[in-house]
Amino acid sequence: MSRTVDRARARGLVRVLAPLLVLASGLASCGGQPVPAGAGPVRASAAPRLSGRVVPLQTVEVGSLVSGLVMEVSCDEGQAVRAGQRCAKIDARPFEAAAQREEAGLRAALAREAKDREALTYATSVLARARGLLPDGVVSQEAVEAAADTESQARAQLDIDLAGTAQARATLRSALLDLARTDIVAPIDGTVAERRVNVGQAIVAALQAPTLFVVSSAGGNLGVEVTMACEEGVPPPIGTTATVAVDGSVGEPMHGRVRRVGGLRCPANTAARVVSIEVDDPRHRLVPGMRAHVTLDPATESR
Repeated sequence: MSRTVDRARARGLVRVLAPLLVLASGLASCGGQPVPAGAGPVRASAAPRLSGRVVPLQTVEVGSLVSGLVMEVSCDEGQAVRAGQRCAKIDARPFEAAAQREEAGLRAALAREAKDREALTYATSVLARARGLLPDGVVSQEAVEAAADTESQARAQLDIDLAGTAQARATLRSALLDLARTDIVAPIDGTVAERRVNVGQAIVAALQAPTLFVVSSAGGNLGVEVTMACEEGVPPPIGTTATVAVDGSVGEPMHGRVRRVGGLRCPANTAARVVSIEVDDPRHRLVPGMRAHVTLDPATESR
């Protein structure tokens, strides 16, 4: 009878101690923190899925180096252009008038130069004659010295005229260059990705050349630009791999990598930064303007 009671007490003691042993094991494995019931292994949060647009990655900004009113716009977004093709025209009348003034100034400088060149030629001949007559006593030493002074002054005046003519030529070249710059031309073969100018718009190029067009290279690769909120923290490093899916595209998702990040710090007065993704597209499925969805690879993003 006593043995039966002892066995019953032992079984009761095991039932009491078993939960305590499990709790102690959980505390030891979690650094002293209890593990909630049913909790499994902690998994890293999934990478965010970002949305963006397919854009050309190789572009050239076309600006204006002169100020004035836009009189003509002949290129629009999506239009194919050739290098040297005129896409806009700034009012050239003020620049034509300036070029005409500089041409007149150059003609006047050339006339002064020709006149003083003749004066130098004459003064040089007078000096040579006086020096030749001096040994025979026909002219005095004072006459020779006076002729030499006249020749020296004529030579100095011609030097001034030559400098003035060079300055007039340089000013005319600058005026003609500004006149040529009133034609806004495409610098490369490609497609107009953006048009930022309209007829009648006033262009001010005092401090920097304002961008009027953005032209994508004809042979440039296409990629995806996505916008990341600044609150998401540090942007992905260059080279971070990504998976790209495009709306309307048939086939497996494409692979890409981060090519450019729009600043480690967000631009002022904005809440997002632009990230450019270079995409491997051997089948040429990408078309500018398509909507794309990008998932960054957490493995490379954390490196």
